Amino acid sequence: FEEALFANQPDRQAAGSGSTFIDVQECMVTELGAQRYFEPVVQPDTADREAMDTFFTNFTAFLIADIHCRQGDEGYELNDGVLMSGESAQCVADSLGPIRFGEVLLDRVWVPTVEDHVEVVKVYNECDVQTDFLGLPEGFGNLESTELSCLLSELSNHEDPRQTSLRAFAEMGERAEFKAGDLATVLFGAESCGIEIPGLPDGANVSDASAMCLTGKIDAEVYSQGRAAVLAGFDEALRDSADCFDDQ
Repeated sequence: FEEALFANQPDRQAAGSGSTFIDVQECMVTELGAQRYFEPVVQPDTADREAMDTFFTNFTAFLIADIHCRQGDEGYELNDGVLMSGESAQCVADSLGPIRFGEVLLDRVWVPTVEDHVEVVKVYNECDVQTDFLGLPEGFGNLESTELSCLLSELSNHEDPRQTSLRAFAEMGERAEFKAGDLATVLFGAESCGIEIPGLPDGANVSDASAMCLTGKIDAEVYSQGRAAVLAGFDEALRDSADCFDDQ
């Protein structure tokens, strides 16, 4: 029955070990109630704030029910590979509210301020979900939530962060283009917070000279090509950064 129902989704994985499709649906009806289970969860026009709030609320309820009924102890896998258990998801939803939780998890209309980031990082940390809300380069590894909180504080210590042109990671969505200084500031922030960056040579300390050397390795043309191109350029520069720290 499940194979026939999802014949148009050949890459879809099975519902879960030991659970049939019907088992999962019966469990979700029990969790949500029959009427709520059959309410469609279809994204409306993002300009319709009230409808989007309903969409996020429905999504949050369905996600938590799905974790309980299908993923079980394994949990829901976030974009960076971190697994979020049903208990943790419920904890985050209770703390942030279902609308904000849906906004954050789906990242559809959420344009966070520094304060928003700090609030969400703190809640996820308290609910035992360690994930990255800054979209840092891969070379930074997967930071602990407490490290992210420290880095956010370091990146937002100017009374008007936009004046410095160095705060893209602290205020995602504020500016359309990156600059070399954005990445240099993240390096100094990581240094101040005692965050070890796996991509740097062992024992390397970030100085003005080494930061300028590293960011100078990033092709200037990528800064107009968007976030993905900049982060890829930064990771390549990290892999080729040994000569920037010869004097360390």
